[in-house]
Amino acid sequence: MKIITISSFVAAVIAVGATYFIATKPAVAQNEPLKIILPSGSTGSFNARFQIMKPLLEKEWGNKIELIYGKNCKLAKTLLDAEKGPALSIWMVFASAVEGCKVPFDHPSAAVELNGFRFCTSKASGLTAKDMLNKTKPYTIGVTDPFSVYVELFSDMNKQIGTKLKPVPYTSSGKARRGLLAGDVDFVLMSPSNSNKLMKSDGQCFYSTLKDGEPKWNLPAFRSVVDFDRASLAQGLYYPLFNMSDAQKEVVRKVFALVAAGEVEAFNKFAGGRDVFLKGTNELTPKQMVDVLNKNFRSWNK
Repeated sequence: MKIITISSFVAAVIAVGATYFIATKPAVAQNEPLKIILPSGSTGSFNARFQIMKPLLEKEWGNKIELIYGKNCKLAKTLLDAEKGPALSIWMVFASAVEGCKVPFDHPSAAVELNGFRFCTSKASGLTAKDMLNKTKPYTIGVTDPFSVYVELFSDMNKQIGTKLKPVPYTSSGKARRGLLAGDVDFVLMSPSNSNKLMKSDGQCFYSTLKDGEPKWNLPAFRSVVDFDRASLAQGLYYPLFNMSDAQKEVVRKVFALVAAGEVEAFNKFAGGRDVFLKGTNELTPKQMVDVLNKNFRSWNK
C-alpha cells in the first residue's frame, strides 16, 4: 500500500488549489485571523483533515490562519469560549453529552460527517465475533474519549443482550489499536481510520454500526445480529463556526462544499482510505445539518 504523508497531502492540495481557486487573492479579504481550534493533538485524523483544508482556506480567507491543538474536548471548548475572533473546529456529536464539552447543534456549521464504528480484534487473540457476544465470559473492549458515553452504552448493551463487555479507556483510536495488538484488551470499538489500519495488518473486524453495514469491507450491520436499541450508531462530526459574519461563514462553507463534492484529490485519497463521508452545503442546507446532528445525538442517548 502506498503511504500518503501529510506533506504529500499538502503538496497535492496546493496543486489542486491552483486549478480550482483561480483568483490569486482571497475572494473576501479578511483582516481578522482565522483560528482552527482542534479537540485533539497534532497527530491523528482531525489534524490530517485540516492539513489538507488549511491551504484551501488560505486561498479564500488569506494567510492569517492558525492551527491550535486543544488536546481534548474540554480544553478545546475552553479555548473556543475564550476566543473573540473568527474560529473553526471539528466536533464529535456524542461529545456534547459530556459535561464541559457541549457545542450546540444549532450552532452554524460548515459541514457534517456521519461515519461508522467497527467491532474488531487482533488475529493473534484467536477471538471471534461469537466470543464477543458470549454471555458467560467477561471480555474487555477498548474505546476512546468521551469514556463516560461508552460506559453507559455498554452497560445498556450488557443488560439488553446479556454480554459482559467491560470498556477500557484510550485517548485515541490509534492508542486503542496499539493496545489491542499488544494484548492489553480483547476487542475494540473504533473509527474507520484505525480499523482500516488494523484490518490491513494483524487485525480483523466483525461488524459495522452503520445501519446497512459496510459491503466494501464485507462487514454486516451490528443490528443484524443483536436485539439492542443502539446497535445502529454513526460517528457524527460537525465543523462549527464561531464569531463570523455571514460573509465569512460563506467563505468557509464554499471551501468545504468544494471538498465534499470530491473536487480535491488530496482529500479524496484521505477520505477513501479512512471511509470518511463529508457532506457540505453542496448537499445539505445549514438547517438540514442541524436536523442530521440532532437525529444522530438522539441515537446515542436513547
